[in-house]
Amino acid sequence: MHAAAEGGAFTFDRLLGAVMGNRVLAERVARECLKLMPSLQARLTQALAQQQRKDLAEVAHQLRGMAATMGATQLASAATTLEAGAVNAPFERLVQQHAQVIEAWRVVEAVFNAQVAPI
Repeated sequence: MHAAAEGGAFTFDRLLGAVMGNRVLAERVARECLKLMPSLQARLTQALAQQQRKDLAEVAHQLRGMAATMGATQLASAATTLEAGAVNAPFERLVQQHAQVIEAWRVVEAVFNAQVAPI
């Protein structure tokens, strides 16, 4: 089964499964995600603050794809919900969905920080 299709908490083993056991590649993916996520978070926050639905949906879509690729199903699900809500959900709901994305990212970030040595 593809890692992104499995449920449950994110683990580094899930990322390893997504890259067919290639630890070097998994560590590279993890480092890139750790570098990329702060800018994605900032863009999400800015789009939400400025009530820019199109930008919010676009960044949530990017995040969803990144999360699904590495098997972070909870993060992918939260990003999917935010992306869908960006179309016409009340901004109060989008704030809650944004918080769920950030919470799900923190789980992934903690796993990466525990498993991958900094460059």
